[in-house]
Amino acid sequence: MSQSEDETSLARVISLPLLVLYGLGVTIGAGIYVLVGQTAAQTGIYAPMSFIFAALVMALQRRKLCRTQCSVPAKRRRGDLC
Repeated sequence: MSQSEDETSLARVISLPLLVLYGLGVTIGAGIYVLVGQTAAQTGIYAPMSFIFAALVMALQRRKLCRTQCSVPAKRRRGDLC
């Protein structure tokens, strides 16, 4: 390498907190893929329907949470969609 390439290259340094967060993200990401695979194995051909059902349950729960939050004035924050 020439002198000019050394000056413009980035330092290859990773700190301990970044390394821990990277490892945590990889572990959680792999766990999500394993969970999706197990669900697909159990439901078989109905796997897309099970995920759609889970999305509907989550949407209903979110709506309920939003209504509860909007009904309590002390809990409102600026920018809430009430």
